[in-house]
Amino acid sequence: MEQTNVLTLLAVGGRYPVIVSERVHPMHPVGRPWAWLRRITYGRAAALVVQTASIGREYGWLETARVKVIPNAAIPSGGKEPTVRFSGPAIVGMGRLHEQKGFDILLRAFAKTAREFPEWKLVIFGDGPRREELRELATSLGLAHRVVFAGVTPTPHVDLAQGDIFAFPSRFEGFPNALCEAMASGMACVATDCPGGPADLIDDGRNGLLVPPGDVKALTETLGRLMADQPLRIRLGLQAGEVVERFSVERVMDQWEACLIEAVATNPGKRLKQCAE
Repeated sequence: MEQTNVLTLLAVGGRYPVIVSERVHPMHPVGRPWAWLRRITYGRAAALVVQTASIGREYGWLETARVKVIPNAAIPSGGKEPTVRFSGPAIVGMGRLHEQKGFDILLRAFAKTAREFPEWKLVIFGDGPRREELRELATSLGLAHRVVFAGVTPTPHVDLAQGDIFAFPSRFEGFPNALCEAMASGMACVATDCPGGPADLIDDGRNGLLVPPGDVKALTETLGRLMADQPLRIRLGLQAGEVVERFSVERVMDQWEACLIEAVATNPGKRLKQCAE
């Protein structure tokens, strides 16, 4: 939450219907002053938009009708060429290289399967403050030649689709965009059932697999199960692609339109501020 956004809400909240969009789980630490401002400003908003039902339940102190769940859209894979090419069986991860995303957990789990599945490798897309720390961890686990840190890619769908399994080890989320992209690409996915969203996308055992957050043992076992069972990977991947319809751009835009219309209709004494930005 940026200071300018909070000040703007405090300034115009009495004159205009304001909608707040929360983009991360509230367990993300923001400090006591910002937590206090979040409570004050969210209470004055016409609506609070969150991305998953589990995040919405964290705002039980607001009127239920004012908390709207609107996910991000799932964008179908295009016909572009991959930015990073790799071959052979691979587990793929994607996200910011940060504590939140749990790539240290994924590295430790992959290390425990490495001997049983020597032909597999791990490809991680993304960048962030823990890049060097994660590289050092991979080396210390004996994975220096089995893990590829592929950096940021402008073509996530086609890069992801080269892999066989998508692993999403986050400790908490806002909306799991990378998971959504992997599912839209028809990948077999395993994700942590962490606060913030994977369970909103994955029906465990049908279109993906869920494991407890932070549980290296459970992730190790599930990765091993997927690596050993190609028919299971195919079945999960085929079902995963349904997110393109469930979270289509049209459906998400319809939800936003309905939210805006309701905010104006339920605040008849306020003027709608026109923003051309």
